[in-house]
Amino acid sequence: MIAPLSLGFSGDFSSIRILLYSAYCHNWFSSFGRIPSALFSFDVRVRNTIHLGKKGRENAKNYTSRLHRWFDAARPSLFFTLEYACFKPQLWKGRVPKLNSQALTDAFEKCLNITALTVNAATSSCTTPHVLNFKKTAYNWLNFCRELPPCFEDDRRVEHTQFGEIYFPDTSICQLVMLLANGKLEFVFWCAISDDFHVTRWNFGEFPMDFTKILTASRSKLLTLVPILEKAMEQATQFKLNAGRRVGNYNLAKCRNVTDKSDHIFSEALGLLSVWDDIELYCTQVVKTDFCDNDE
Repeated sequence: MIAPLSLGFSGDFSSIRILLYSAYCHNWFSSFGRIPSALFSFDVRVRNTIHLGKKGRENAKNYTSRLHRWFDAARPSLFFTLEYACFKPQLWKGRVPKLNSQALTDAFEKCLNITALTVNAATSSCTTPHVLNFKKTAYNWLNFCRELPPCFEDDRRVEHTQFGEIYFPDTSICQLVMLLANGKLEFVFWCAISDDFHVTRWNFGEFPMDFTKILTASRSKLLTLVPILEKAMEQATQFKLNAGRRVGNYNLAKCRNVTDKSDHIFSEALGLLSVWDDIELYCTQVVKTDFCDNDE
């Protein structure tokens, strides 16, 4: 069955996922983006999930692939190079994560199983002075910032329209979330459960993280990285022309020398250090840019 990518995560498809999990003893899901190339070319450029099912009386097992982004030259070998990892739907709220390393899938599932709190749990339900802005769409990186990048129209600075806001109870939590959200850990998690385009409260906010478990020494190291990251982001500002506006954005791909340091500290707190190479590999496989262009 070839279906929209949303088969794997959307609430509108939850009943279909339940049916597939119960009707087949084995399920395989492979997921495909639409940029740079898509399964269907020309005017039918959509993101897809391909489902294969096997009926029988064996113990139920469900398998998933990573999110595939590829250039058209790779089309002849695309299906021959698919790799799957076994996953537990109940730990993903019935969704299908887009991951292909068994070690990485197991590590994330361990975090989801033992960590009750999430990034969303660290936010405030009311407006506070401690605010993070986040770009509502993404491709090669997520963009979270305390100060919005510049945006100009006729040489006048104007407001951005593509950023949302999240609030926090205090400055330190706001800064910690900014570090985490801009790094590879959160990016891979977003790739695993999102629609490969929109950045929303639910898909970045469900990252399993209990900030109270970060040791004092580690927290101090993280907070010292905040001004370094913000300076790096400012220096990595880039612009796109959109409807007559010069719209600024921070290129986080140019800031990995900073976010990798914070990611290593978060990985240690989450028990993910052993799969850091898998995180790096995933990013290498899905990030399609030369890091110097304006792709987001």
